Amino acid sequence: MWPFAFLGKVGGPKPEHYSYQPKSDYMFSLNKCPHIIVEVCSKSRETDRFRMLLQGGLLVRVMNSIKKKGTFVAIAIYITDDFVARRHLIYQTTPKKPEVRNTDFLMPDHFISFIL
Repeated sequence: MWPFAFLGKVGGPKPEHYSYQPKSDYMFSLNKCPHIIVEVCSKSRETDRFRMLLQGGLLVRVMNSIKKKGTFVAIAIYITDDFVARRHLIYQTTPKKPEVRNTDFLMPDHFISFIL
């Protein structure tokens, strides 16, 4: 389980409040914030991969909303039933906008600008 829960509202005129405690098969965190989340395939339709990506997207939005400078990038690794690891980088191109993107490939020049 992650060391914190997400709170949200769902619905129209009378929204209901929900609390969600994310969990991952494996997690690497820094200062109690997950940076790398790992999920191992346990369902035939890979619904756990989609859950992992949704959790990563929510994590990126929250972290970018509280960070003073720079942007937060989450690394999500999904291990398939064939034991192939698929890496996803989850990020926002513009932290003020709600859109979250993910990619499972990494260009070397983008990696250098990410480190700086």
